[in-house]
Amino acid sequence: MVTFLKKRKWIILFCFFVSFFCITICSKNSFLYVFNEWPDANAFFTVGKGWMNGLIPYKDLFEQKGPVLYLLYGIGYLFSHDTFFGIYLLEILSYTVFLYYCYKIARLFLEEKFAYALVLFMGTILVSSIPFVQGGSAEEFCLPLLAISVLSFLNYDASEKKSRVLFFNGFIAGIIALIKFNLLGFWFAWMACIFFKTLFSKQYKQAFLDCFYFLAGMLLPILVSILYFFFVGGLQDYIEAYITFNVSSYTVRASLLSRVYHFIQIVWQHIHFSKIIFALTIVGGIAVLFSRTKDIWAKLFLFSSFLFLLLGIYFGGNAYNYYYLLNEFYIIFGLMFLLSLIQKILKTQNKVVFFFLFLLFLVGGAFFLSSSPNIPDMRLAKEDFAQYRFAQIIHEKENATLLNYDFLDGGFYTVADIIPSTKYFMRQNVSYESYPKIFDSQNDVIRNKKVDYVVTRSYPGYDSTWTLLKENYTLIADQEQIIEGSLFHYYLYEKKD
Repeated sequence: MVTFLKKRKWIILFCFFVSFFCITICSKNSFLYVFNEWPDANAFFTVGKGWMNGLIPYKDLFEQKGPVLYLLYGIGYLFSHDTFFGIYLLEILSYTVFLYYCYKIARLFLEEKFAYALVLFMGTILVSSIPFVQGGSAEEFCLPLLAISVLSFLNYDASEKKSRVLFFNGFIAGIIALIKFNLLGFWFAWMACIFFKTLFSKQYKQAFLDCFYFLAGMLLPILVSILYFFFVGGLQDYIEAYITFNVSSYTVRASLLSRVYHFIQIVWQHIHFSKIIFALTIVGGIAVLFSRTKDIWAKLFLFSSFLFLLLGIYFGGNAYNYYYLLNEFYIIFGLMFLLSLIQKILKTQNKVVFFFLFLLFLVGGAFFLSSSPNIPDMRLAKEDFAQYRFAQIIHEKENATLLNYDFLDGGFYTVADIIPSTKYFMRQNVSYESYPKIFDSQNDVIRNKKVDYVVTRSYPGYDSTWTLLKENYTLIADQEQIIEGSLFHYYLYEKKD
């Protein structure tokens, strides 16, 4: 027992150090970067910050992700009010847990030393990929939960307390539902495979009991969230923003045939973000398909969970780079196959051989990290960001109020450490026809001069005269800025007397 605990301590420590270096180098929330200007991270932070200061998500601040994500960002806000340092710490913790469970999955098939190598490659490949974006996505924080559930399924037959396993994974599914519910396709496949596996073994009563345990675990966090929003008077807003808006306004309207075609097109494009990830996914799929395991349900689970995860993510019609991050997890099976081949070839226990092999693995990991698209932004200074320049101007007025007008959260609330004074504190990625409340509300704020400052932006091809804004506010500062390879022009307006 003591030996096991000592060994686990070193495993966790190794996962922590890999996580620390990966997140520090590749996440723009780390101290190596001046600022993470990604709109999604800033929107989550704005809502989390508002929540920690007495505002209620959805009721007082409109955003369309799940409450658990805002809670995470609210906790991050407690560490730092105007930076993402707290989120950076949570990323390291989350990624450490993820890598630890990747190690445990690898140990089902590999020797210990090669399981360590897998942790190194999993850690570096995922964070340096395009779907990792700037760091802090909902998908990133879901990675450890997905890894835990994969291990649970692979170990299910050996579990002594299957009801606990089912309840716990149901609870995980409930948490996922409160982060981003379109990711639930994986857990649908997870429970479906358990159900049919039990059914095919002619344990009919047990099959339905299994569903009950899973659903009981899933409903627990969901019911807690419903009760919370009911008691704070925000249940209707919660349902409208998180359910209705995502299902209707945020979903592309198209025929079934068009959806299927678009789905295939998007998946094909996203699976080719990286040649290495594409190759490892294919190799892993082939390895699983032709593996000698007699457990056909494990194979069915891995293929169906991958497919249902894709369906849940992409069938709505939208496609952003970060959507594919959870599916990148499946490269673990390609890596395990390749490492198992090396393991068979190197039957020797020669320490010198393994030392040089370890150095080779380190070089490979460093290569992957160096390919992160975020690294060039390390050279940027505060002067390169309109957020910091505008914040200095805004801070000249005591208790200043601000509106992020007609575009996604640009990080101006974050850097200026301002809590929005209006529910629709930013624009969503929808048209006016899809959800007019956002635009009408923001225009009402401008018309009645309800805030001291307004920040907005334009970009090549953008067509807006902002007539209402110019009638009531005066332009006092502007700055060009490149974000994700695109040029934007930011404008700061001050309320006219």
